Amino acid sequence: LVYYALLPPIIFVAGFTMRKRHFFANLFTVLLLALPGTLVAALSLGSGLYGLVHAGVLQSPAGPGGDASLTCLLFGALISSTDPVATLAILREVKAPPLLNNLIFGESALNDAVSIVAFNVFRDAALRHAADPFRGLSPRALCLGFTRTLFLSLALGLAVGLAASAATLRLNGGLAGRAQRAAGARSTPPELE
Repeated sequence: LVYYALLPPIIFVAGFTMRKRHFFANLFTVLLLALPGTLVAALSLGSGLYGLVHAGVLQSPAGPGGDASLTCLLFGALISSTDPVATLAILREVKAPPLLNNLIFGESALNDAVSIVAFNVFRDAALRHAADPFRGLSPRALCLGFTRTLFLSLALGLAVGLAASAATLRLNGGLAGRAQRAAGARSTPPELE
């Protein structure tokens, strides 16, 4: 529900309202913060939870005798996405440099997407290799899954965006043309008719 119903509109609004010039001027830094940062957070949290389960501090989410590794990694990917609303509000209040605000806002917009992709990759590994979950977690399989999901998501988003843009242009063009013709017909002085 969160990933498919609530998060896409949040990402859309963040992308729609962001200052694109500042975002693209700092794209390398934002990507450096978002991609490795979110993946490191997801893997660290998942590994730390697995260590606590393995040490017996936490109960295994997979049940007695079950393998909790992928469950912990799924939870790490789910939680690794941060929402810096309070941080951005404080930065505005203390009048921090705009660069800092732009970097944090850009990173927060992209780390949601990275978190979704990581969650889907871990979920697919768990479903595809239920008997041996670590077979699906090889570095090669993770990189391929991450790259495939990322580029397919970008292609789908681009296609939907272009289709929506064309539909909006067509609808607005048709409505605007009718409105101009109607306004033109009414604005003609009676003595010229």
